Amino acid sequence: MSRSINGYIELNTGAEQWLALIDLSLFIDLSTNDQDTYTVLFGDQPHLNWRKLGFQPLFEKSTFPDNVSKEVGLETGIYDENTYQRGQIINGYYYPYFSDGYVIGWSEIKAINWRETNLEGETRGEFLTGNWQTIFDLMEVLAKNRKAKNIRLVVWMT
Repeated sequence: MSRSINGYIELNTGAEQWLALIDLSLFIDLSTNDQDTYTVLFGDQPHLNWRKLGFQPLFEKSTFPDNVSKEVGLETGIYDENTYQRGQIINGYYYPYFSDGYVIGWSEIKAINWRETNLEGETRGEFLTGNWQTIFDLMEVLAKNRKAKNIRLVVWMT
């Protein structure tokens, strides 16, 4: 069974209202070296253990906040497709399709030490593919125009 990376670059438009700006599926392909970068960042690849690469994942999975964009909420099942409210209540129980993933602000990404080395002498930056670099470059441009606190990356696996 193949897995795919899903996500968006989101913009806070004010009052904690987030808008999905850029769909990561336009850039990310797990059949390429993008999987190495994903593993170095998140460690969530069963077929490519982060220990094999020698880097502790940078980000931890967490429950998605209530204020994800409408697109993220609908794609993950966090929001009910009819009401756009969090969760689907069926027979009194909440059934999200996905309830956790990664929500990382631009400031956190900017602070990554890409020169950190593993036991083989490889740097974390060697695993940064062009596709992920493009995503980070886009986030940087947005952060310069809209402030770092208003730009974030929301990612989950299917």
